[in-house]
Amino acid sequence: MNRILRIATRNSPLALWQARDVQARLKGHGVDTELVPMTSAGDQNQQAIAGMRQVGVFTKRIQEAVLADQADLAVHSMKDLPTLPHPDLVIAAVPPRQDVRDAVIHPAGLPLADLPDGAVIGTGSLRRQAQIRNRHPHLQVKAIRGNVQRRLQKLHDREVDALMLANIGLLRLEMHEIQRAILSLDEMLPAVGQGALAVEVRAGDQLAKDAVGQIDDTDSRLAVTAERAFLRTLEGGCLAPIAAHATRIGDQIRMTAVVLSPDGGRRRDGHSQADFRGVHGSDPASWDAAAEDFGRSLAQEFIAENVVQWFR
Repeated sequence: MNRILRIATRNSPLALWQARDVQARLKGHGVDTELVPMTSAGDQNQQAIAGMRQVGVFTKRIQEAVLADQADLAVHSMKDLPTLPHPDLVIAAVPPRQDVRDAVIHPAGLPLADLPDGAVIGTGSLRRQAQIRNRHPHLQVKAIRGNVQRRLQKLHDREVDALMLANIGLLRLEMHEIQRAILSLDEMLPAVGQGALAVEVRAGDQLAKDAVGQIDDTDSRLAVTAERAFLRTLEGGCLAPIAAHATRIGDQIRMTAVVLSPDGGRRRDGHSQADFRGVHGSDPASWDAAAEDFGRSLAQEFIAENVVQWFR
């Protein structure tokens, strides 16, 4: 194609890495691109995330750039993208998902269970805070903000005893030297969409949709579609103490989810699986809708038990 696609991205080291990853994948399919970096409201406001009380603080500015034709596509961390779709934008691609696990950053690489009583864990995520409080009541949590580098500085300055971060962020920034304990999914279930990217384009831009669609990974797309349907049905938003992880293995789609009260005192786990291909055939066009139905169905089980009142 002759058209150069403009990629809107946040102007942070991790966001730029993600945009360049999408750029490299598109180049492999003969698509020329250029980056359009910009600053989001979430980057400007260093208040604790939970205190901002709104979703989309990291995504709205670059979505606006695409809608205003200042860019042709936007690259997001999927976990930051609101689950209610914008009527004029579509997710044209979910590239192959990477590591979904969380990591504890501690000078000696200690896991949560080995940290001393009263140790302070820094994290801005209510999901992480609630799971820590539920499984490790001997620890304290402190809400912090900032990019990876700023959070690491807080650890260096001893504002906290340890940090909890998404491992994929450390991997993407090539911070291999940092001591960490990788948490299993049994110990810390990830955020909806964690480890995945979303590439949005204007709904009416068929050329961009076709170009970007070449880097879409079906298994990753179906997994995050199910997770996002689960979260959207619960009306929890990306800030609630809700976690979910779905995978597609052969003809099966499976999901594990958890809803907690913010103080970690109440917890409800859920597990579900469905025969995907056997029920919905071999037509991929029907699979997104099936993944939506799957995630929504599991959420209805939680709603029936009224657990959504825990975080509202």
